[in-house]
Amino acid sequence: MAKASFYVYFADENNAKGASARLEDQGYKVNITTEDDGRFLAQADKAIRAHDIDKAEQEIDAVVIQFTGEYDGYSGL
Repeated sequence: MAKASFYVYFADENNAKGASARLEDQGYKVNITTEDDGRFLAQADKAIRAHDIDKAEQEIDAVVIQFTGEYDGYSGL
């Protein structure tokens, strides 16, 4: 397993916090920072196997839809 970091942006801090809580319930470690443009970046880290990346992106996508975010991809693996 290797660590993957997923990047999701939110215009609203409450949405970023809600998404963070949901992702943490799914085993992600989430850090929220404020970007220079005022958006909130939720970086969600999780140790996964490379063949599980599609499943992880589906989890991220579901949270993005629920909390009106913008998924910007992942790094790692």
